[in-house]
Amino acid sequence: VVPDFDVEREKDALFLINVRNAELHTGDPAMANVPNPKWLPRFIRVADVVCSHLGVDPADLVTDDVEAHARALVDDEDAKTRHEVTTKISGAKDFYQRLAAPEIQQRTPTLSVGYDWSEWEKVTCPACATPITMSLIHLRSGAEQIDGDEVRTDTIWVADDLECPVCGLHLEGTAEIAAAGLEQQYVRTVTESLEDRYANADEYIDYDYGND
Repeated sequence: VVPDFDVEREKDALFLINVRNAELHTGDPAMANVPNPKWLPRFIRVADVVCSHLGVDPADLVTDDVEAHARALVDDEDAKTRHEVTTKISGAKDFYQRLAAPEIQQRTPTLSVGYDWSEWEKVTCPACATPITMSLIHLRSGAEQIDGDEVRTDTIWVADDLECPVCGLHLEGTAEIAAAGLEQQYVRTVTESLEDRYANADEYIDYDYGND
């Protein structure tokens, strides 16, 4: 019925259906147990095929933040991307092996405490094993949760760019970074005390209201 709904999309759809059925019909919190990188890429692939067949834009059915998150996490199953990443890593390894010890030391970055670590993640370079930083982009924030005297919010970030100053390896985008075996998604928890949140509440209260 839908030509592009091939065997791979059938597998994706069955996975999603099984998770949905477990969530609704058993005591298993299935959606909480399946990480986003496992189900969101499958979801957007199936949505793209079905929406294309119906002549509908997926953006009309899925919120912008969820669609962006899903597309950023699309699994790297493209042989071309894997080949390109393997070639990049191999070239960077060759370059690293030709460096003298003083050059390696000079190129090795110092991971300063001054970084805004919400936008960066410390990783090991896939080519030369040097500890470096990888840039992240913010995609969306979860619902606020009250925990004692604090408000906690989980913010979702995905890997965006990796560039090693030592061996010169440069991976662009989530797909290349995932193909190199690094994590795609990161969660940062933002906390705010209730005291800080409502410290200036008096500014918004009209104590004379109703006294005129």
